[in-house]
Amino acid sequence: MNYTSDHFNIQYLPHYTLLVKTGFHIDTLVVIDENNSIQVMIEYESEQPEPSALQLLSLPFSKVKVVVPHQGLVFVPTEVFQEDALEEYSEFLVDDQVENTKFQQVAMNGVTAVYQFDMFLYNRWKTLFPEAQFIPEFQVVLEQAQAHIPLQGDVVGVHFGDQVVDIFVFINGQFQLYNTFEVYGLEDLTYYMLRIFSNFHIKDKVQKLLISGEIPEDIYRIRLTQLAEKIEVMQAKVKIHADVPRVEEQLAGLNTLFEY
Repeated sequence: MNYTSDHFNIQYLPHYTLLVKTGFHIDTLVVIDENNSIQVMIEYESEQPEPSALQLLSLPFSKVKVVVPHQGLVFVPTEVFQEDALEEYSEFLVDDQVENTKFQQVAMNGVTAVYQFDMFLYNRWKTLFPEAQFIPEFQVVLEQAQAHIPLQGDVVGVHFGDQVVDIFVFINGQFQLYNTFEVYGLEDLTYYMLRIFSNFHIKDKVQKLLISGEIPEDIYRIRLTQLAEKIEVMQAKVKIHADVPRVEEQLAGLNTLFEY
């Protein structure tokens, strides 16, 4: 995807926001104006950025937001969370360096997430845009999920990332699980889903399944349909629009990019 609006003008740069969704293989750049209209959208292989992407990244954007996947994540009940105990929580993460450990209370779930960004990706974008706002992708996913969680019943969420899938579970409105799995094919996803069904005593089909992110192929959606009584697609609360239909079609899978 490589799109530039006819209205994009470098002179208006102070009025634009650069949004970045970074992944292990694919990066997506989106520039929006003050009316949430897309001016530029570029998707490219992370290790081989296109000239148009390099040119865009060389511009002095004053407002930059970067959505970054995590490399480590644990949840602590907010009522017992202690900020001065970050060093202890870090022992459960990939990197035990407390200076790389961050925390964020998850709205309405009664838990505080203790996490670390994927440091390779974080450092890459921190070097380019030191003043950027860095947002953990799981936080956006859970906040978008809130509107879909009933007080009764089983809910499983599946968020598709860059060759990874985040799966989360709510039982009777209570947060139970959030985990990240490497998925290289449909059978990988099926295996993890059935294991989670077994662990939470979900028989045959889950009552509600939430889908988020960029689904690699239709066969993934078909398989998920077979595992759920009802499917809902999570969307960003902020409405982003574009003048070109092919760009509009890409927006649904970028729901975690358009929230802050």
